[in-house]
Amino acid sequence: MHAIVASQPRTLLLMPSIDIVVPTYNEARAIPQNIPILHAYAREHLSGYQWSLVIADNGSTDGSAVIAR
Repeated sequence: MHAIVASQPRTLLLMPSIDIVVPTYNEARAIPQNIPILHAYAREHLSGYQWSLVIADNGSTDGSAVIAR
C-alpha cells in the first residue's frame, strides 16, 4: 500500500533524501563558521534532493548545542 499526501506535489514524494550528520563535541567556536558553509554547499550541490543538516552534540560543556540551534 502506498500513502500519498495530498498537500505535497508528487515530485517531492519521489525525491531521494540525504541527511548530513555533523558530530560535535566542544566545537562552539567552529560551529558558527562551518555550518553556514555546509548549508551553502548543500543548497548548491543537492538541489535534486530533499536534505537536512543534523548537528549531533555529544554532551559538550562549551555550549555547542545552544549555538547549533
